[in-house]
Amino acid sequence: MDAKNGLLDVVFSEDECKILSENGHKTLNSFRKLALLIHKRFISEHQKKSTVKAHLLSCLLNETLLAQICKNL
Repeated sequence: MDAKNGLLDVVFSEDECKILSENGHKTLNSFRKLALLIHKRFISEHQKKSTVKAHLLSCLLNETLLAQICKNL
């Protein structure tokens, strides 16, 4: 297991996914990697001191922060 897959499991609990189809797994994996890339880029550009997992949770709880991230795409 490489570092990216380990991070996906830590942040998104990827091993606990109950999707049965292979295409579903591949699609969700692509979306998870995209979300990870967007958040890592935002954290580094804005010199944030939080983890990716904490930052994702903050976005779920704060619509303004989520909108700011989406606007920077």
